[in-house]
Amino acid sequence: MNKQRIAVLLIAALGLLATFMPWATVPILGGMSGTENTLGWVSLSFFAIPMVVSLIGNKHDDLIRLALIITITASVLAFITCICQLYIFNSMDSSDNLFEAMLADQIKVGFGLYITLFAGLILPLFALLMRDSELSAKQAEALKNYKKKTAQKAKQAKVKVQEDVVEKVEIPEAVEPENKIDKEDHSRFMPS
Repeated sequence: MNKQRIAVLLIAALGLLATFMPWATVPILGGMSGTENTLGWVSLSFFAIPMVVSLIGNKHDDLIRLALIITITASVLAFITCICQLYIFNSMDSSDNLFEAMLADQIKVGFGLYITLFAGLILPLFALLMRDSELSAKQAEALKNYKKKTAQKAKQAKVKVQEDVVEKVEIPEAVEPENKIDKEDHSRFMPS
C-alpha cells in the first residue's frame, strides 16, 4: 500500500477513535465522549470520509487529485468542528445562569477532543507531504510509450506532407522558346 494512503488511513483512524474518548470531564457526572453530542458525530463522519477514500482505487498509487481534495476538505471540516466544540466548552463560563456557571467551572476539556483536533490538523499536512514526487514505474513506462507514439506519428505526418508536396509540384519539361527571329529572313543583315 502507498505510504500516503497509509498515513491518511492511520491519522483518520486516530481521529475517528478519539471521538469515542473523553471530550470533557465533569467531577460529578464523569466523562463525556464525543459521541454524546452532535458535534462529535459530525466529527466522526468527517474522519470516516478520508478512511474510505484512502481505501478506494489502486492502493499502490498516490491519491488522485479529487480524492486528495475530498480528504483535505473533510479533515479541515473535522478540525473546525473540534474548534467549535472547544468554543462551546469555553463559552459556558460567561453564562448568566448560576448553575451553568458553576458547572462550567468544573468542566475540563478531555484528551479525546485534543487528539481529534490534532488529527484534523495534521491529516491534510501528511496527505500533501507524503505524496510520491517520482512517477511510478508503470506511469513512467506509459509516458515513455506515449512520447514514442507521438514522435512516430509526427514523423509519419511529416513524410506524408513531403510526398504530397512532391506529387503536387509539377516540373515542366524543358521547352525551347520559339524564336521569331529565326523565322524571318536574315539575309539582308548578312554581308554579301
